[in-house]
Amino acid sequence: MAGRKEAEHLLEKAGEHNPGPWIAHSRNVAVLAERIAAEAGMDVSRAYVFGLLHDIGRQYGP
Repeated sequence: MAGRKEAEHLLEKAGEHNPGPWIAHSRNVAVLAERIAAEAGMDVSRAYVFGLLHDIGRQYGP
């Protein structure tokens, strides 16, 4: 599984291929997933990475 730094790098590169509001959306989802995971006693790092990369396919278009 990708760590936080690797996931951030992947998202940054994806945004270079297809810039747009989906980048900020993905960052917001990551933060919220992390908060939810913390409240639920789950792995917060994993939740953050999954939230950050949930739309990574958009690097190829909408």
